[in-house]
Amino acid sequence: MSAEPLVTPNMARAAIAAALEHAGLEQSTSRVERLASRARTSALLPEMRLRVTRQLDDSQVLSPTEYDPDRVTATVKASWWFEARATFKLDKLVFADEEVALERMREDRVEAGKKLRERVLETLFAWQRAMRTRDDPTIEPDAQMKAMLLVIETEVTLDVLTGGWFTRWKVARARPGPP
Repeated sequence: MSAEPLVTPNMARAAIAAALEHAGLEQSTSRVERLASRARTSALLPEMRLRVTRQLDDSQVLSPTEYDPDRVTATVKASWWFEARATFKLDKLVFADEEVALERMREDRVEAGKKLRERVLETLFAWQRAMRTRDDPTIEPDAQMKAMLLVIETEVTLDVLTGGWFTRWKVARARPGPP
């Protein structure tokens, strides 16, 4: 049985990087940063409000004359009102309301990345232990069978977590190096 570790720091870093890339957490973090920047710079643009109203004034006025004492004059007036408002929210340059939710998203991304790193490392070391147990001739056949099943389980898990990187790494590792 070889004493050489299967999981090395370089291999673990590569597996974690592949898992983070596959999960899209690095891209999501930069997207959240762009959203926060956009929320702050939105203060430079005004909030526009436009309103148009039409008012009708329909009135009747008693206008008696000598020949018609009950004469009524009707008038109809139409007037238009146009209103435009531009409101700048310059306080958003310092702090935008959306930043609270964006900060929560950042924290969630950091936590998800931390959990993913821990899961990849735990699975890598479980794989290494299972490989050692499976290949140990002094172990009982039942324990070797359980170890073989655990090897398969951890390899599949690692392959899914890393988006296929683990299988590619195993294939590259199995190939003999250049002479």
